[in-house]
Amino acid sequence: MIGPGLYRKRIVSPLQFLVLLDLKNGPKYGYEMLKEIRNEFNGLWKIETGTFYPALKSLEKRKLIISDTKNETTYYNITENGNQMLESFGNNISEQFEFSEKFFDIIIKWLPKSFIEIMLNIFTKKMIKRQRITRRLPAILKHIPVEKKVAFLEEVSQFMKSDLAFLENYLEEVKNFE
Repeated sequence: MIGPGLYRKRIVSPLQFLVLLDLKNGPKYGYEMLKEIRNEFNGLWKIETGTFYPALKSLEKRKLIISDTKNETTYYNITENGNQMLESFGNNISEQFEFSEKFFDIIIKWLPKSFIEIMLNIFTKKMIKRQRITRRLPAILKHIPVEKKVAFLEEVSQFMKSDLAFLENYLEEVKNFE
């Protein structure tokens, strides 16, 4: 999602941001990263080599990554500048999420009525993804101190209970209306 912050300032593109995050795990060669990103998007984002490799070269030119060729294979690694750029993004991540959420709210609000079935399908898929995120929480929270983990989980639990109560009330309204 192109939004405020790093993308708006064109510090990095969404693709370049993913490359930097991937390189946080250690050096990789270009095609290895390209395959990983393609796999993560399950065909939703068909990144071509003609897009990917210029993105790498741009990151290298701006000294956010470096390359090293071994046995005719070029490996890339994140630089200190790249790490600092990711750190600055981390400091503004809530702004990124807020923008993305608002962007999709506006899309849903402005879609023509003929798209209602499409909206319902999107909503269903988003709910499934939300469930997947919830089920990933143990891995996400693995390195978080217990006190913070408990506080976070209690807050999430309250939000989910509130959403469920709203849904159940709305369901009763709909049933009683018809």
